[in-house]
Amino acid sequence: MRLNDNVGSPQKPQSPTGEIALVCDDAATGAAVVAEIAARGAKAHLHGGSGRQLAAILGDLVTAEDAVVAVSFAASDDTSDVVAALRALGAAGKAVVVLRSAPLDGPFGGKADRGVWEAVVGAFGGVAVYSHRALLDVAIHLASQGRRSSVRAAIITFGGGSGVLATDLCVRYGLETPSPSETTVEKLRMLVPAIASIANPFDLTPEMLQAQWFANFVPALEVIAADPGIDTLFFQLSAMSRSALDMANAVADAGERTGANIAVAWTLGPRDALALLAERGVFAFPEPLRAVEALAAIAGTEPHTPADDMATIAIDALLGGFGLGVAEPDAQSGLRIVSRRHPEFGPVIGCAIGGALGRRLGSEPQFLPAPVTADGARRMLDAMPILKGLAKMDPIDFGALSHAVAALSWTATQADYRDVTLALK
Repeated sequence: MRLNDNVGSPQKPQSPTGEIALVCDDAATGAAVVAEIAARGAKAHLHGGSGRQLAAILGDLVTAEDAVVAVSFAASDDTSDVVAALRALGAAGKAVVVLRSAPLDGPFGGKADRGVWEAVVGAFGGVAVYSHRALLDVAIHLASQGRRSSVRAAIITFGGGSGVLATDLCVRYGLETPSPSETTVEKLRMLVPAIASIANPFDLTPEMLQAQWFANFVPALEVIAADPGIDTLFFQLSAMSRSALDMANAVADAGERTGANIAVAWTLGPRDALALLAERGVFAFPEPLRAVEALAAIAGTEPHTPADDMATIAIDALLGGFGLGVAEPDAQSGLRIVSRRHPEFGPVIGCAIGGALGRRLGSEPQFLPAPVTADGARRMLDAMPILKGLAKMDPIDFGALSHAVAALSWTATQADYRDVTLALK
């Protein structure tokens, strides 16, 4: 999970412009990404540079009109200037997407260092990605919808297995597909065909595309978007021989009227309909998987893996030099809190469940740039469901624990700092 100390009070991003500033240290790769962005109907301006030049370019973009800045760079031994420039972009309200093309194999261990990097990027509201495909998908969606951490999706479909597929993908990537409220269900019954499934996914059936029902489509979407448990309308569309342009206009209308986060996966979508959507500021994904991956990256959720794999990841991260784990498989389980200074990213505070319990349940370490406030520490602790479960068996004073984590986080910021590990049994 990507956490930052500003969660709950994120800076409002600039209004989406449909244009992206792409900063890339490889000209050929940058040109290819720009071409792909253009093929999806969005616009991107390419800026090339590396090393110190890269930091200067990012600094110039702070006052540029582009609301989205996508950055691809190969990290050197010292990226502090680049990180500082990225923080300035975030502070200016830019939506920032970062692809750091270098192995994260620092002193904390590879997987733990990835968590630290994501925490650093998340602290200024940015999104860390790990492929050029993800870079352009996330940037394009941000250019359309702005910076929103939306995890509760209403899946809209018209029959077939696409709704089930999308639901499975959302669950796998940590997105929620909440059931509609009773009020929402009652209102929808008057707007959709009787055979429609008023659940989530919302299978409105092909009958909804008939003229007598299609007039109710946008009003039905307004009802779904008004549900307090839903913040994203996720459309699953396929090839259409008729009504494609009407569908494109309806989806765009729904976005304008509701203000909801709009995501469209249009498999084999007609070119004229895709172009119309793009003209109205909605850039469709070519397949559901890419849409879900982008939404998950923006929300900061992580793909779910089998239990054994999760346990392995947890062990690697905990024992990867960060000092959060224990060597003996039968060692007593407990909460490990560590304050350290990363040589590249600066002061960091980390928490995880160590010992046998952490291994069995796949406890995933959480990180934040230090120092943190007590509120920031509490959000980090709340992101550890295992800790909440333990609290049911043995009450935990989360208020006192949050203040302890916050106090410990200051040690990594001191000139005479030393690594500090606090083990709570």
